[in-house]
Amino acid sequence: RPMPSRTCDMTKRLLTVSALLAAGCQMTPIPVSVEKFNEQAKQDVPVLEPVLKEGDIIFRLSRTPLAGGLVDFSKVVAEATESDLSHAALVYRVAPDGIILVDVSPVGISRRYLVDWYQDGTWNTVVRRLRPEYQYLVPLVLAEVDRLIAEDVLYDQKFIPDDDRFYCTEFIDHCFRVAGRPLAPRIRIKDFPNNGLVMYIGCAIGGIDMNNEVVVAGNQRIGLFSSSMLETVIDLRTSPPTASPRPDPVLTSYRPVPWP
Repeated sequence: RPMPSRTCDMTKRLLTVSALLAAGCQMTPIPVSVEKFNEQAKQDVPVLEPVLKEGDIIFRLSRTPLAGGLVDFSKVVAEATESDLSHAALVYRVAPDGIILVDVSPVGISRRYLVDWYQDGTWNTVVRRLRPEYQYLVPLVLAEVDRLIAEDVLYDQKFIPDDDRFYCTEFIDHCFRVAGRPLAPRIRIKDFPNNGLVMYIGCAIGGIDMNNEVVVAGNQRIGLFSSSMLETVIDLRTSPPTASPRPDPVLTSYRPVPWP
């Protein structure tokens, strides 16, 4: 059987990279080692669960391998925004059997237990919470979350603001805007403080307009993380967890999330 030509192979590679880059913020990738992230979950989840409250925003650096693992797009986004974070989800329910997050990825909107969320690849976990004077927003934000879950909204692979599709951080930003209190200003892609060649190439291949105003996880100066309405309640970037992990058999299993 004849071997495919180099041109054909390169075309297929470019099409694959294009599709992945267009997916952007969080690609729900298969981790290199499920066991590795399961161990991370065993370490972090017992520390996080007693602290988390509904309405909290949980930030992380995700893992988004492209081009056969040659490029980690989450790391590219983090570096372009001078951050060590790339993704955010919202604490949706504090349930007796675990914390449920609401998240948006290329498969759309989903509700996942915290422990299962870790399986995508999770580093640099930070939890930020509305300051006491803004806690009145939580029911309003969660009401909009429920509405978007019911609509089963789709992923925004073109990063277009103010349409009916969302990526992870845009989803959170939208819910707070509907509640009447935006967390932070948006920023144009081309104005990221540390844009590099990979970002420009990715946007070109994915057909993403770099003039689009987007919402990033960010840092103390830009993005959701910078919001003066939020305060940090736990930061696992700077030190290892202090609590001893408790035995928890559910850490190795996936469970259906109850509705509502």
